[in-house]
Amino acid sequence: MRPDSPPPADPQTTAGSHHIELFDRGVPFSKTVLWQLNEAFYASQGPGAWQWVPYGPTNTVLLADTYARLVYHWLCDNLNNLDLAEPLYVLEAGAGLGQFAFHFVVSMTELLAGHEQLKTLAFKYVLSDFTSVLVEMYAHNYRLEPFLQSGLMDRCVFDPQTDHTMHLQTSGQSISLANDLVNPLVVIGNYYFDTIPHDCFRVVDHQLQEVLYYTSRVVAPNQNQGPVRANQLDLKESCHKATLPYYGVPVIDAVLNVFETQYEIGAFEFPIGGLRALENLSALCNGRLLALISDKGHAQPEALERFHNDYIEFHNEGFSVGVNFMALEHYTRLKGGRCFLTRPRYLDLVTCMMDFTPAHPSQTASMSDYFFNHVLDLYNLPNQLFRQYDWVYDTQPKAGADYLKPILTLLHLNRYDPYALQAVEPYVHALEVGNPVRRQLILNAMGQVERRLFPTQALRESYFLMAALYRKLAMWPEALTMTNMLLRLYGFHVEGMMLKGNVLTELNRLDEAGAVYQECLAMMPGDHPARDSVAQLTRYYRSQEP
Repeated sequence: MRPDSPPPADPQTTAGSHHIELFDRGVPFSKTVLWQLNEAFYASQGPGAWQWVPYGPTNTVLLADTYARLVYHWLCDNLNNLDLAEPLYVLEAGAGLGQFAFHFVVSMTELLAGHEQLKTLAFKYVLSDFTSVLVEMYAHNYRLEPFLQSGLMDRCVFDPQTDHTMHLQTSGQSISLANDLVNPLVVIGNYYFDTIPHDCFRVVDHQLQEVLYYTSRVVAPNQNQGPVRANQLDLKESCHKATLPYYGVPVIDAVLNVFETQYEIGAFEFPIGGLRALENLSALCNGRLLALISDKGHAQPEALERFHNDYIEFHNEGFSVGVNFMALEHYTRLKGGRCFLTRPRYLDLVTCMMDFTPAHPSQTASMSDYFFNHVLDLYNLPNQLFRQYDWVYDTQPKAGADYLKPILTLLHLNRYDPYALQAVEPYVHALEVGNPVRRQLILNAMGQVERRLFPTQALRESYFLMAALYRKLAMWPEALTMTNMLLRLYGFHVEGMMLKGNVLTELNRLDEAGAVYQECLAMMPGDHPARDSVAQLTRYYRSQEP
């Protein structure tokens, strides 16, 4: 679009026999109806939103463990500035399904327990979201319940952009961030900044321009259009000269000034929602803030050389926008803090650590700095190893080959993530138990995977694979327990029902086995390849009835 381009023609009349319904007329992107619709999508769908919204890369055991180690090293750096008798709050904004929180707390409690001084720290992880549906769901998650009951976790409805108080729903406490925090605040926001408001700007000859938006939809005559949906709206843009101060918040306007002065020409998204959240939280905890986020976006200056027409990515009726991490970096440094970014161009996620604590140690003495620069940024294993699943899923075992060591290696590198077990499913089924040494190696790995199981739809098959491995090891009670858990959490599962029938047979509980096969036959699809086998088993068990 040309600089200072005129607004699109007024679409209030008709287009042929169709009426055009206008929602926004020349407003910044952050003020369009799109963001209200995005929030409504998450509120209405609850946990069902994650059928369409990607969450796998930021919910791995490896990423959560890496974050826990970053926070642990940061605590070691700031040990003299902590009151170990007072709580250290870790607030997760947009906690989603709670999977990351579970993995983080498992890792963090182990790390703190091994430190002579930090083991006494009153650590509390707060899962938050703007929608009460998700916050209520956390209370009924069998993996989160023990942590909630012990006080290691709590939950609240909270908007980091505007809220000042955490009303904790499990303990009943209300924590005023401005008055009740003694220790610094740690904030985690994975896949959060990309779903809260952004604005868009251009720079031409070192002159800042705002991109204004017109949103509309075509209404067919005599037809009920139904509710407004973000993925059905037409967006048109118009560019106009922008004058600083633009937002009226000095440090945020200073970030815009950096882009205007440093770039002759370019276009960029601006994470105004994320910056407002940081500004709000930083003010509430007197600047003693550590923020960790992983999100899609860009951290390279060359990304500003062109405007991305596909900067909005729709997820059914919801959407997200790539995060401009350079804006976060400029903001952090203008606030006197330190910002660290992972920068490999070919990976999907950028991880960012923003440390605003004023009493930070020197660069050379900081364990957290070293860990980020020489472990996370240098190798970026959480992102690298997640990408391996893309091709592992497409491979098949060769007949006669022994894959025990590769399987154990993959599981170990991924901190025994159930995702990793699912990735090697064909190899698991082909695995030979063999001698007692192999059996013990398999059992040890299974124990590590089992402690990381979490009930999301994406991990359903990991419960089935664990049950199948117990069956392979002839551990029938354990196989039955895991199969029952699979069916309780996820409902009908053909292979799970067949496995349960087999295990009950091995336990000589034949009446129950017959009932399971009969139920499986009644519920399984008519074209399922195993239907004839299940029908035959059902007939057999019926014939054995007295």
